[in-house]
Amino acid sequence: FLFLFFTVILGQDIKAQSDFGIKGGILFSNLKVADNNSNVEFEKKDGLSAGLFYQSKNLLGPVGFRSELLYQMKGTNYFFEKMVDLTNVDTGSPDYFDLLNAPKSYYRSDEKLHYFSMPLLLTVNTTKFLDLYAGPELGYLFSFKNERESTGELKRFSAGLAMGATIKLCDKTSLDFRYSTDFTTFDKLGKNSSMNMKNYGFSITIQQTLFRKQ
Repeated sequence: FLFLFFTVILGQDIKAQSDFGIKGGILFSNLKVADNNSNVEFEKKDGLSAGLFYQSKNLLGPVGFRSELLYQMKGTNYFFEKMVDLTNVDTGSPDYFDLLNAPKSYYRSDEKLHYFSMPLLLTVNTTKFLDLYAGPELGYLFSFKNERESTGELKRFSAGLAMGATIKLCDKTSLDFRYSTDFTTFDKLGKNSSMNMKNYGFSITIQQTLFRKQ
């Protein structure tokens, strides 16, 4: 789709506005796990999204293009259920039933995933103050902190989808709301597990144009 888009616009007389700038803000991330029947629960984690952007507006009517190079700190907070050992407890004793029916308790574990991400986005200018966008997002996991005892082979490269909206606050400043999700998995809950994990998140960032070409 992107190839066809640029094939069309390159054959036309284009008077587009180009912006180059910086952006940064907060990223709320978590992990999706298909068929999670384990004793693990996930909680969203606050992180950072910051980097550079380049945008060309009005390439084809209200349609434009934006590319970004971002640092993103993703991850999650794990909660592992503490398993009660009943092997040495008499099944007929009161202690057995007390332990069996006791409220669940959890160990907390922290996972931080440091990514370089490159979204390639088509934008649509809907009003003077609002742009909508969507497109693929490529990522590279360059560092991580993991307290789990077992992991699979971590996949460094990821591919997903980003979509959202930017609201113009003033001439060169905008507020960006974005949801992103990976199509590819980066790890499993264990080496022999079939429960693949994928990143997803929601970010709120401020973007500031530093240079503009009319």
